[in-house]
Amino acid sequence: MRDLQERASSAEIRLGEVRLSNGSHTIAYGAEDGVDLAEADDLEMLENVLTSAALVSASAYAGTREVKCNFVTRTAAGNSSSKFLLSELVDIAVPLLIAPEAPVMEAVEELLTRSL
Repeated sequence: MRDLQERASSAEIRLGEVRLSNGSHTIAYGAEDGVDLAEADDLEMLENVLTSAALVSASAYAGTREVKCNFVTRTAAGNSSSKFLLSELVDIAVPLLIAPEAPVMEAVEELLTRSL
């Protein structure tokens, strides 16, 4: 859980909710009023609540729009009918899901911002 928080903080991504599961039970932990879970000290305690729990999803924000990252399927999507530029979605999903090295992320960002 700490790794997710560090990746979110370093990429300046605001986390709104995380879900953990042990296969038979799921626990969700969300923030109120725009609080950033990347800065929540008590988030690590969730891992101790469910035996063998693993992170299954996290919600993050691009401005006011929510992006849901699924760590099981390694996918990301906007909430409901929200539409994102590919570069916006990548800026949130890639650092949370795979945490690439800075040069790799910079190359991806350059590729996505090129004019056609």
